[in-house]
Amino acid sequence: MYDLSTLMSSFRTLVGWEDTDTLSTSDSGLYFQEAHPLLTLRAMRGIMPKDLIDRYPNHENGRLYNLGDKVQYNGKVYTSLVGNNDYIIGTIHWKEYDILEDYLSTITDRGIKRAVTTFVNEKMANLETKNIVDRRTLFDGAGRKEARTANTGKLVGFEITPFRSFGIKTSINKVGLQMYGNTGQVTLYLFHSSKSEPISIKTIDITSDKGNFVWVDLTWTLPYIGETNAGGNWYIVYDQNALPPYMDSINFGRDWSREPCGTCNKGDALLYRLMQKYVTLSPFYAAESDWDGKLWDLDDNIYCPGDNFGLNFMFTISCDITDTLLLEKNQFAHVVQLEVATEALKTLALNPEVAVNRVQSNAERDSILFEVEGNGQGIKGIKGDLDRAYKALSVDLKGLDPICMGCHNHGVKFTSI
Repeated sequence: MYDLSTLMSSFRTLVGWEDTDTLSTSDSGLYFQEAHPLLTLRAMRGIMPKDLIDRYPNHENGRLYNLGDKVQYNGKVYTSLVGNNDYIIGTIHWKEYDILEDYLSTITDRGIKRAVTTFVNEKMANLETKNIVDRRTLFDGAGRKEARTANTGKLVGFEITPFRSFGIKTSINKVGLQMYGNTGQVTLYLFHSSKSEPISIKTIDITSDKGNFVWVDLTWTLPYIGETNAGGNWYIVYDQNALPPYMDSINFGRDWSREPCGTCNKGDALLYRLMQKYVTLSPFYAAESDWDGKLWDLDDNIYCPGDNFGLNFMFTISCDITDTLLLEKNQFAHVVQLEVATEALKTLALNPEVAVNRVQSNAERDSILFEVEGNGQGIKGIKGDLDRAYKALSVDLKGLDPICMGCHNHGVKFTSI
């Protein structure tokens, strides 16, 4: 129904932590410290786990480190500022890192997760969650071994175009390859028309030269709208120049621009009609003799609806509100701010590390919990502010595809928690 990891990644910059190096970005202009006076960096540092630094590996002389790698050295943590870093600590290639920022990130993620799951589970439960197409392949069976497509040194594959339909997610669960003539590896690339670098790469081992299908699992999602794309096309390709010698693909022999014969295979015809509402697939090749592994000139695509280049896909098309919530994410800023503040203040009060610190001595546990929960007799703490923030939270669902709307046909607002 929704991709929590994608939403959390996007929501991390909604609200910031002031006076930090890596967490200060605030898309909304709100900061967590503004939620309550006790929510200070000094207070958070006081309740960090004592063994937090032990979770970072020791620096090893001579080892190569990637950009952003973190290591501990002489009781401090450092982060690598370059890739292929084998320099010693103390050079310009390393920078001391404040591990408080990782601790704050953990608390922030907990609050964001609670904000998203609370909203979805409480107020969007009536939305349709069924799969429209559930793990169906493009075609059943296999191509004839005599129907081979010769290796002509081109870039070949499928162009996949999701229709403008909010709340619909297309996923590829498996990919099948039917190759003939040799064994070896075939590398598949997933591209989006908005990015020059591949989104994902999958290498498949072809273990038979007799034209048997090889199926492997995938977790590729092809949204109409994502964090880095709005509309556009997806491409799944392989480079014939990189195939093992004498390896050809086997063509299934269907015209992908037309509906299959309904009297020959009623199931394929029904699947085609259903999928055509949400996604189109167009086989193509591009003459890229010196392909550099990046997005090519899409004007070079030559579409050939009668070939599949040995490829078959297992699709799932499902109702998914991730795209809608991404478009409406600014509506969640106040809720995220208060959920994270609640998480931080409860941690400050309960202090599972049993580290009696100066902040806690000035504001005892009961006092902090009172600030969070109130007294239940009319005086509401920060949880009262959070309840009001949820009630004010409104998400416009009018753009969702009707098949996913269930009982809803307008926006969603909290009325109570």
